[in-house]
Formats: sequence, C-alpha cells, structure tokens
Amino acid sequence: MPIGKQLFGYKRAAVDQYQENTAHERKEQLADVDQRIAECRAQINGLLSQNDRLIMELDGYNSQDRSIANRVWEQVKTLEEVRHQTGLQIQEALNLTGDKLERLNEFYQLLDAIRAKIDGLSGELSQAGRFGSGAQEPYQTADHSSERGKGIETQAFPYRV
Repeated sequence: MPIGKQLFGYKRAAVDQYQENTAHERKEQLADVDQRIAECRAQINGLLSQNDRLIMELDGYNSQDRSIANRVWEQVKTLEEVRHQTGLQIQEALNLTGDKLERLNEFYQLLDAIRAKIDGLSGELSQAGRFGSGAQEPYQTADHSSERGKGIETQAFPYRV
C-alpha cells in the first residue's frame, strides 16, 4: 500500500515523524529478532557441540561394547574347545574304564577261583596232616635248620588267604 494514499491530507512534518517512528520501531523489532536469532544460534551451537560430544561418547561405548563382545566371543570359543576336548577325554576315559572294569571283573573271578582252590587244598592238607600223619595245629609245626653249624628252631606260620 503506497504511503501517499494512506497519508494524504497530513502535514509533511507529521508524515516524516510517522515514517521515522515506524522505521525506529522496525529497527527495534529487527534488533529483537536479531537478538533472538543470535540466542537461537548459540543454543543450536551448544546443542551441536553437545551432540558431537554424545556421538564421540557413543562411539567410545560402541568400541568398548565391540571389544567386550570380541573378548566374550573368544572366551566362548575357548570354552567350547575345552568342552569338546573334555568330552573327548571323558569318552576315552569311559572306554578305558569299561575295558578296565571288564578286566577287573575277570581278575576278581580268577582270584575267587584261586581262593577256592587254595581253600580246597588247605582243607585237604589240614585233614592229611604233616607228611600224611594225623592232623596237627598249623602253628605247632617246627622247622629245624642249621646255620654254620648251629641249630636254630623257628615257628612256621602258614599263609592264609
């Protein structure tokens, strides 16, 4: 809207004063807007620097997380290998133990058979006595031996199973 049409019929001094007041108000408004823009720029710069700092911290945390994850993964792989090796050792031990148990059972059976034969022979010997004579107490048998011309008498203790 042209100023001439709006201000038609006013004195020149009043119009100049009005224009001057209007220009001054606009300068004040522009100064306020400039001040608000400067404050917003300062806030934006603060937020950008805070954002940069947070991004750097996040990168640091990300690196730490990645490092921790890598260490954990290495430990998991190590534990898996140990578990595998332990499983193989346990399997081998079970196989060996099975064989040993089988051989041990055979040994015990053989030992029981030998004990039975020894018990049977001991019974026959005790019934027959010494050199076919009557039965004697096993602890009453004497053994006479000579050592460099001296006679030594010793007790014979039979082996019992």
